[in-house]
Amino acid sequence: MPTMLAAARLFKISRTDLGRARVTYRGHVVERRRPLLLPVILTVVMLAGVGVLVTVGLRGILSDRHSVRGQVQVTGCTFLTYELHGGDEYRCGGNFVADDGALRLPYVSFDHQGDLAPGTRAAVRVSGPGATEATETAQSGWRLAVTSGLSLCLLFLVSVIWWAPRRPRRVRA
Repeated sequence: MPTMLAAARLFKISRTDLGRARVTYRGHVVERRRPLLLPVILTVVMLAGVGVLVTVGLRGILSDRHSVRGQVQVTGCTFLTYELHGGDEYRCGGNFVADDGALRLPYVSFDHQGDLAPGTRAAVRVSGPGATEATETAQSGWRLAVTSGLSLCLLFLVSVIWWAPRRPRRVRA
């Protein structure tokens, strides 16, 4: 026990603002510890983001599994929204025919970047026989790639936050 008492006298630990601790040794600040609150908050926010992205990706995969793939012969497009840095968004529609020919729908609509000329064929997926909305097949793959990539980036940032070196610094008080 005498060594612990000597260490307690030699090192003075005092609490400062926002959970930071300052350790002094013979009048000099030896170490400033980072507050634990900020990494915990960042971790919770990033893990919540990962959860949202994984949910979006899984819902996309499940909806793609239970949908019917086919093509729409576009009959026309109407302007939907203006995009500043990309192609304008249009809502296009037309006759749907499944790839296996088992399902035909008189009219389905889908969103597309840019105007499509009448008669153009577009690869889409529909939810079933009563569907009036379709999703472009190209968007399904991109959605999965983007959500997976962003999830990995957020998990990497979480690991950087927790495994970043915390070096003690000698600073004058």
